[in-house]
Amino acid sequence: MHQETYHVTPVFLWQDVADEPEYRHEELREFYLGAASASYYGQRTPSEVVEAKGSILLGFWLVHLRLALTIPLVLLPWVLSDRRFFIPLTSILLVLGASLGTQWLLLHYLAPILPAVLILLVAGFLNIGAWETPGRSGGLLVAVGLSCIFLLSSMTQILSYVREPHHEFAAARTRIAHQLEATPGRHLVVVRYDPGRNLHLEWVYNRAEIDAAKVVWAREMSPEQNSRLLEYYWDRHAWLLEADAEIPDLQRYRR
Repeated sequence: MHQETYHVTPVFLWQDVADEPEYRHEELREFYLGAASASYYGQRTPSEVVEAKGSILLGFWLVHLRLALTIPLVLLPWVLSDRRFFIPLTSILLVLGASLGTQWLLLHYLAPILPAVLILLVAGFLNIGAWETPGRSGGLLVAVGLSCIFLLSSMTQILSYVREPHHEFAAARTRIAHQLEATPGRHLVVVRYDPGRNLHLEWVYNRAEIDAAKVVWAREMSPEQNSRLLEYYWDRHAWLLEADAEIPDLQRYRR
């Protein structure tokens, strides 16, 4: 339903482009005809598909595996001599092959293959641990060292993610949503955006049964449209939210 209502470009690259739907908000039109369509028009030839998907797969490798876990996978030819690893390898190849035909491919879309990748990684670590040097088990030290490097780099990545703007935005919206849920009565939040804002930092999300929800979120529109909105929700407390303020907060909406 979402695809048919808003999107112009299809899910799969071999499908045709649909007619432009009627958008009631310029933000939606800008998003669906711009950012959401760019990947489709950037993958019209096989070389463009390989280039686009290749950069994403490289990102998957650098984010989830990194250098420390690349070394165990170098031993993949020795691992694959064991037939037990045929199923995880086949699973990985099938998912990657199917992903080539989709318009969008984000890192977390590849999460289902991570357990299969881990199986191969563990097998690689076991091979490294079996290495022996004169008088000591050098392979075990290498395996432990690589594991420690991976854990330290993972902690660094988590800390850097916490400091990203998306985290601050999510924390601000959660704070205001909880504040409204704890306030008696039902509420309407009119969200005001600044020009040139980040289209991915969206405040306006509603429950499936909008009119039954305790809190309704809406974008600010023209004065006439705002009047119609406020008239429809006459029995709700109306709030204005300056979404792009340094510290977003609620204030009473003057009807």
